[in-house]
Amino acid sequence: MENRKWLIISVILILLSVVIRHNRKQSERKSASIKAEMVEAFSPFIRHNDPKSLALYARRDTAENPNTPIERLEELAKDDDEWVRSNVAKNLSTPLELLNELAKDRSDDWVLRALAQNPNISVEIIKKLAKNENYSVRSGAVKNINTPLEILEEFAMDSRIDIKKSVIGSPNVTTAILNQLANDENSEIRYSVAKSPKTPIDILTQLASDVDYYVRASVAKNPNTSSEILKGLAKDSVSRVLIDVAGNPNTPKEILSELAKKESKRKYDLNKSIQLAVARNPNTPAETLKTLAKNGDKEIRFAVKNNPNAPK
Repeated sequence: MENRKWLIISVILILLSVVIRHNRKQSERKSASIKAEMVEAFSPFIRHNDPKSLALYARRDTAENPNTPIERLEELAKDDDEWVRSNVAKNLSTPLELLNELAKDRSDDWVLRALAQNPNISVEIIKKLAKNENYSVRSGAVKNINTPLEILEEFAMDSRIDIKKSVIGSPNVTTAILNQLANDENSEIRYSVAKSPKTPIDILTQLASDVDYYVRASVAKNPNTSSEILKGLAKDSVSRVLIDVAGNPNTPKEILSELAKKESKRKYDLNKSIQLAVARNPNTPAETLKTLAKNGDKEIRFAVKNNPNAPK
């Protein structure tokens, strides 16, 4: 009975493996997701019952442990399991010589993706990985703190939205790159620029009048958005934008007081969300909070009670 159980599981895993390899050619992202979900689903059962699987998980854990001796990491770097090798690749204790060897593992995108994010790899390796056909490897290179500016500038023109968004989130992104991407034809890219804490005021001012209200709402939510920009956004006709204006601590007190007057007409009215955001805003004046404390909605009254400016 026990052997039959393991035979069934083995067949299922083999079939799933075939599906995954097929999907990888069609969609690398979907393939990785399916594989991760498969392992997640089977690992609690397999890990506690199969000695080989226990040994495999032990190697994976050892490969990512920063205290693992270099000699052992060298052994694990040649492991048949790609997760083991990828854990070695992202281990901050892995020596540069070994990282250079792993960079030659061009057949395994998982290993290269992990390697691309390791801050200890050389700029030369980063440049090579930046040209990889697999977007997830390029995305990893974007996130590396040592990625040079010229590579980021190339990535900013990448065909994939994911890569451009990674550029926006890079610790080395420049104002020039943000300005370029703020004019991207894809609203999702402009949205990402609008919410970036590195986006300067002049770009936020431009995006505050974007045709896409999600972009405008993102500007309204940005902690760096000035009170002047927020004053303008307070006149927006879209409730989603007004909610974020009401929640921004930089919104002027007089604007918050005006937004607090938006009455809720039904239980799930968006005006309630605006009032709730005002009630939670630490910049809301005491007089406005005093008025909101009489609101018929208990959630709003509770928010007022917990506001540091609430009258005692």
